[in-house]
Amino acid sequence: TTAAPTTAAPTTAAPTTAAPAASRTAREPLPPVEGKMVKKFARHTQCTDEGAVIKTIENIDEHACADECLNDGACNFADFKNALDGVGDCTTLTGCDTTSDIGGHYLLKKIAKQAFNSPQWMMSCKVPLMTTECMTSDLYDRASAAVVALFEQLSTDCDEEDCEVADFAGCLLRMAGHDFMDFKDGAGGSDACTDMGDIDNGGLSECLFEGEFDAKVSLNDAYSQFCDEISLADFIVLAAEAIMAHLAPQSTENAWQVGFKNQFQYGRTTAFEGCDFSIGLLPDPAASCSDVNRVYIQNMGLSKKEAVAISAVHTLGRARMENSGYEGWWSDPDNSKTWNNDYYVSMVGKGWCPKHNAESGKDQWKLCQYKGPAHQMMLDSDLCLVYGNPGGGDLKAKTSDCCAWIHAFDTQIDYRKIMEKTGDEFCGLPDNTRYRTLDGWSGGRNGQLKILDSTNGAAQLQLCCHESEGSVADCSSKLLGGRSNPGNPPPLSEEDVWLFAEDGRAWRQSFLSAWKKATTNGYQVLTNLVDACRS
Repeated sequence: TTAAPTTAAPTTAAPTTAAPAASRTAREPLPPVEGKMVKKFARHTQCTDEGAVIKTIENIDEHACADECLNDGACNFADFKNALDGVGDCTTLTGCDTTSDIGGHYLLKKIAKQAFNSPQWMMSCKVPLMTTECMTSDLYDRASAAVVALFEQLSTDCDEEDCEVADFAGCLLRMAGHDFMDFKDGAGGSDACTDMGDIDNGGLSECLFEGEFDAKVSLNDAYSQFCDEISLADFIVLAAEAIMAHLAPQSTENAWQVGFKNQFQYGRTTAFEGCDFSIGLLPDPAASCSDVNRVYIQNMGLSKKEAVAISAVHTLGRARMENSGYEGWWSDPDNSKTWNNDYYVSMVGKGWCPKHNAESGKDQWKLCQYKGPAHQMMLDSDLCLVYGNPGGGDLKAKTSDCCAWIHAFDTQIDYRKIMEKTGDEFCGLPDNTRYRTLDGWSGGRNGQLKILDSTNGAAQLQLCCHESEGSVADCSSKLLGGRSNPGNPPPLSEEDVWLFAEDGRAWRQSFLSAWKKATTNGYQVLTNLVDACRS
């Protein structure tokens, strides 16, 4: 059992019931576990139903108490109390549907087989704690270290095809994001209530509990060590923080660790049934910045700057055709496993053109500059942060026939600050490259001008939009020099994208602010880490 907190046990806001959104096509549901008990701290349990059968077993441990109820088909609850060195008294309640709490111990509630496949249901912990009662600074550190230790089993080799570290980290961050992005009107948020059978959550089961790669690594390996002390809802947030800090460059790793830990609060309650309200609330990348605004700003209460900052979770990992209908990495092999601001550098430092995926019917943006890794991509919901549709409306790869690139010859910012982060390259070529006709492209001044000469816009266009299959109209960005028609809606926040590309510290500050809001939405009372728990 876990120790009681030094202050009053934290309470959480009961979520309001929201009407379920329109249903989507779902994958075949995962096979649910037959039996599980869930644990919460209770003042005392008293059955209020007439005819209930109460049986007491002395001197057994918590798991044996859970088995007593699991093995009795009519048992509803088990009451475990008076524990000393893990052994205590167990009371099973059969035919009892209603209880009242008037004492101080653990109530174990039996959960029947169900169609909804929440992460808690699929984890291997037999008696998980539903709400974290107390978390010390030491417990946070030990749980974080257990998550980081999972990466020791993964290969650190990365190329355009494989990167175990990036895939595993990206999957777990995606889980944390899908958990908090369903918040709306007081319901949802970081409560671990995510239907693993929903098509939007394809691929998450592997990193959570099934195991990935040859080592079969999963978050469950770390969570199972702490599941009687930390709720899954809290653990998912903690794990994501541990991953981001661990994969940050050495120069910023400590800043991330301190930033996350100083603002972490515990007391989230894991929800494991009745989460149908979350269907349809996650952002659709193809809806571009309309859904960035709907989910991050309207539903979750983030500012534009915070919405841009938290979008950088795409820095780690990739999209897979079999999971989402999109394919590719957001960064090059080295940066795809590094928690940094390369997401923004790539948006403004490279050229992007629309690409149609025939296999899924979905559209994305491909790297189309003269030289660069072919595996990189962006989604509409990424590039719309900094580029607009020259024809009006949201930027969308399906309908926006344009190339997204920075105009080094005509821009309000100093582009060389970004080139310091791209190895002094412009769209894949060194900045001292002299212009030549490239693969049939015409124009230029007989190779006399360097690529970044202020009058050499034609060469810059040819480099950045070299692989464009349609027209080479500019995706609009007033700040970066693109052309837009008067009255067109601007990108969501091009100034913030540029700021974060240039200044990693500014991004970190805004990300930490956004992360705290995103992971605490839906809770009226959460508690800061404590030095010690009262025994």
